Amino acid sequence: MIKILLTEIFFVLSVKILLNKSHLLANFFLSVNYNLCMALKIASF
Repeated sequence: MIKILLTEIFFVLSVKILLNKSHLLANFFLSVNYNLCMALKIASF
C-alpha cells in the first residue's frame, strides 16, 4: 500500500510539472516514476 501511494505521489508531481511546462523536469520525474513502477512490479512478484 505504501509503495503504491508513493508511486501515485510521484505520478501526480510529474503531471503537475508537465502542466507547468517544465519539460526537462517532467521527463525526469516520469522516467523515475516509470522505473519505480517497474521495480515495484518486479519486487511484488
